[in-house]
Amino acid sequence: MLAQTKVVLQAGSSAITLEGGNITFSCPGEFKVKAGEHPFMGGESSQPPLTALPLGLTPRALDLKYAYKDLKPVVGAPFRVMFDNGSSAEGKLDDKGEARIENPPGPGKVFFGYDQREAFAYPQRPANPIFGFVPTSPEDARQALERYAKAENEYMEDNYFPVEVAAIYSGEESYDDLVNAYDYFGELEEAHAGDGTPGEHREIVLDEQGKDAGESA
Repeated sequence: MLAQTKVVLQAGSSAITLEGGNITFSCPGEFKVKAGEHPFMGGESSQPPLTALPLGLTPRALDLKYAYKDLKPVVGAPFRVMFDNGSSAEGKLDDKGEARIENPPGPGKVFFGYDQREAFAYPQRPANPIFGFVPTSPEDARQALERYAKAENEYMEDNYFPVEVAAIYSGEESYDDLVNAYDYFGELEEAHAGDGTPGEHREIVLDEQGKDAGESA
């Protein structure tokens, strides 16, 4: 039996259609296949790549930094963080005025203590070059004063601007009164009024539970 396009074998409501490379069975009832083996191959499939799920929450850290107005660190200052969930963490800042708390439970409020170093002169002045020198003649005294003046001038030039040197020598202003010389336009103190800039926080004494000792229970 030959056909150009398809062959249909039909008996009642059942039919077998041979068309191209396809064989179609159609019947209103049960379709049975009787044979020693049934090597029907299923359709092929591939496993789609799945993005791995995270193993847990991403680690978080709370970085603390405490500095003076000139951005120099408050070394070794004790700190206490009171978190909103009632827990707390405390410790001491390092030589850079920094500390890190791993996996904090949430937001909170931090309290800092004082610098733990012994008081020291700032800026540190060089040693007096004529300390302990006893002149034996007016010429020795003059030369000693010249050495002292030279060392003093070199120190001032290395640490201050000319306008600062002139103001300090005139006795009109001290070093602390010249800090505004380093302000950029629009960065004056009044521009930061009330924004909690470093060095402007009030002192709070905490009790053993970390509460403000000045507040009523």
